[in-house]
Amino acid sequence: MTLRPLTVLMPFYTPFYTPLAAGAALGHFREEGLDVKWMAAAAYGKSTVDAVLDGSIEISLGGLMRSFDLLDRGGRVLPHFAEVCSRSGFFLLSREARPGFRWTDLAGKTVISFAEAPTPWQCMLTVLRRHGVDPATVNIERDRPVPEALSAFRSGHGDFFEQTQPIVEQMLAAGEGNLVASMGEATGPVPFTASRLSHPALAGRPRRAGHRGGSGAGISRHRSGHSRGRRRAVCEARHVVR
Repeated sequence: MTLRPLTVLMPFYTPFYTPLAAGAALGHFREEGLDVKWMAAAAYGKSTVDAVLDGSIEISLGGLMRSFDLLDRGGRVLPHFAEVCSRSGFFLLSREARPGFRWTDLAGKTVISFAEAPTPWQCMLTVLRRHGVDPATVNIERDRPVPEALSAFRSGHGDFFEQTQPIVEQMLAAGEGNLVASMGEATGPVPFTASRLSHPALAGRPRRAGHRGGSGAGISRHRSGHSRGRRRAVCEARHVVR
């Protein structure tokens, strides 16, 4: 069987994108006639959205929030399919040990958050509101890329630090922070990451009943308004490139 080469772009390296790497390593994509390679956006030189928009990449991984933001700015519909992560893979660290941590502890404090994607921030806002904390009372900083954010926290800036693996484990092992919350547990089930592709990539592709955007109904309910129909189109793609 002749394999069709396909590069899949992911936003950055993190363990919660393991399904992509595992699928390639275990030969599952080859069984579908695909020779899948994967790389991070930084190595490719383009963001996951820009690469799909300009046609240089057919499929990328990413949060639905990026596609919603594109729609809100009048951009194209980028359909999502095949949910990859059903929970947030981020964690909240505190500078000081807080055995009795409560979300109200964040009021009046500075949280160095993740600047490279909007979904972790949206999850944090949801958790704060759920626990009766007005997000306006928390200074959430999202203006530093990961290396600068890590350096700032290590130098004494900020009270809390939101980050993913492996940085969290490295910081805990070095005694540079204290784990106070799993954002995955705090947020609960959410279509955190899914595969994304462009409409040109859909053209002429076979419909695959086994690859459905199962998170579509939940996301359609999550965001409402004038563009609800377009948001549903983002979430309910039921095709794969083959």
